[in-house]
Amino acid sequence: MKQLLVMRHAKSDKSNPDLKDIERPLNKRGKEDRLLMRDELQKLDLLPEIMLCSNAIRGKETMEAFLELPGLERSGLYYDSFYREGAEAIMKAIQDLPAYFYRTMVIGHNPDMEMIVSKVLNVNEDYVKMPTAAVALIVCNNERWSEFDLEKSRLQWIITPKDVKNSKIK
Repeated sequence: MKQLLVMRHAKSDKSNPDLKDIERPLNKRGKEDRLLMRDELQKLDLLPEIMLCSNAIRGKETMEAFLELPGLERSGLYYDSFYREGAEAIMKAIQDLPAYFYRTMVIGHNPDMEMIVSKVLNVNEDYVKMPTAAVALIVCNNERWSEFDLEKSRLQWIITPKDVKNSKIK
């Protein structure tokens, strides 16, 4: 069985109009939310073994929160194609992974993240909402990533920073 965590990058800072879209960093809320989601996945014992990430600054900064955890061995790979080539490029990168990885995380942008989750549910991507820093857990009963098929997978859940914050109040 394989587990795929699909994460939309955290909230970016749009205050500098001189920056290209790919160069936009995280804003204050984004920096907080990436840590919140990392800590939630750690609490659920669902940290990824490897992460595949967009090369955009906001994606890199989102992934860095996971890479900085002490005592845990994981790696992250950056892909230009995640920024420009859509959900198909993300799926190709997933399917190219070695079979020994059990849990993988992809960090990217909408509409790609919503398209991936929508394909699992067999619905139009307008139905699925992946706000910034949201994470979806998708499970597939394959032995190899090369066999990973969204249409034969199931969505376990989607959690958002707002969900995590609300659950801590109760």
